[in-house]
Amino acid sequence: VGHFRRYSREELETKLTRAGFIVDKMFYQNRFGRLGWWWNGRVLRSSHVPGLQSQIFDRIVPILRRIEATPPSKGLSLIALARRPGVRGARTSAEVLVHASA
Repeated sequence: VGHFRRYSREELETKLTRAGFIVDKMFYQNRFGRLGWWWNGRVLRSSHVPGLQSQIFDRIVPILRRIEATPPSKGLSLIALARRPGVRGARTSAEVLVHASA
């Protein structure tokens, strides 16, 4: 539903490393969003998330955050924290948010 590129964990780590980054941490989040993504994209063949469905999901996110306290082994989004070697300063990490293969 409205994405440009999906990366597997291995593919994203390879691309970041080849671009000169050191990957410090990589993890998935939004395990529960995968179901809605699958339902809308595969079953309903929709190119967007319906407004009411999005509003309902937004309201239950605080509950889902408690359930998903530790990063899941699979999720809708893949987060990579990476840095360039030799760059000094407090804010040297770059956050890359991409959708993982669902």
